[in-house]
Amino acid sequence: MSNNKDDKEVLKNILHKLIKGTDTKSIVYEAIERDDDSTLNMLVDAGYKFGVKDNFVFSAVDLKAKKCLDVLLKNGASITASGRTMVSGDFTNLEPLELACLTNQIDVAEKLVQNGASLKTVYGKNILVKYAKYISKDEGDVLKHLHREYLQAHNNDLDIKM
Repeated sequence: MSNNKDDKEVLKNILHKLIKGTDTKSIVYEAIERDDDSTLNMLVDAGYKFGVKDNFVFSAVDLKAKKCLDVLLKNGASITASGRTMVSGDFTNLEPLELACLTNQIDVAEKLVQNGASLKTVYGKNILVKYAKYISKDEGDVLKHLHREYLQAHNNDLDIKM
């Protein structure tokens, strides 16, 4: 956060919402909608923990809230919790990495993979194959390389062949 005056304003806004009965998850979603990393940082500093089923990362990818995405990833928010979006005229559930590939947010896809996102969905579908028409082969190769690096850095013996 930039200065003490800004911190007080952020805290005042959070407290105002809590007093009005707004639940903390709603405050998080509102912060993501505004890409307000100051509010997220304040909540984390106060002890807020992101739940494994909360799709905050999906929301940040969907709303292109890159500052909030950084805070979420740094603080352990779920990188697999899916969200609903419109694809080819139908609503479907997608994981954050799928959404990043579908919307050609390659920088975001790279960040997700660098933070442990698998190149397979929780149902075992190969994301690079499934979204090949949205990302280039070179972009897919970069994601594979980043995935290998992540697994090696974390001494993970999982099959990294894609």
